[in-house]
Amino acid sequence: MNSKNKEITDDVITENIKKRIQDMNIDFEPNDEEKLKLNTVRKTLYKLYSAKLAQFRRVRDKNTGWFIYYWWHDFDKLNEILLEKEQNLISKLRDRINYELNNYFFICENCRKPETRFIFDDAVDLNFKCPVDGCGGNLVADENKELIDFLKEKIGSLQDTIKNF
Repeated sequence: MNSKNKEITDDVITENIKKRIQDMNIDFEPNDEEKLKLNTVRKTLYKLYSAKLAQFRRVRDKNTGWFIYYWWHDFDKLNEILLEKEQNLISKLRDRINYELNNYFFICENCRKPETRFIFDDAVDLNFKCPVDGCGGNLVADENKELIDFLKEKIGSLQDTIKNF
């Protein structure tokens, strides 16, 4: 992706990776699970494309009928994309804080596992008894102040990051 050429094909990328890993005792055979596969490279490129960090052009080879993909990076929008992701994360954290503030939670006094944490309505349906097989412990009120404080701290940290962007 750091090529000086504007366009790169799958074959060029594959050859570049082969050269880079040849001294690492990694064989580039597609049948071995431990080795780098061409599909891994393709999946990575498609992930970059879905994140709007890479673009491609597809051309059909007239001789074989196969498609040839020409890839290039598009890092011009990187800051905008990162900012958007940070803002989405802040929004989700705020939603979680609202959920925590607007519900009463109960947790099994024996298990104390996250999967035995229930909102009030669900705890009533369970008769305030743990549904985990063999436990049957009482569901007791769960204090979520620490979680709320952590979420607020995380939001503050993300907002500082955005300001310094």
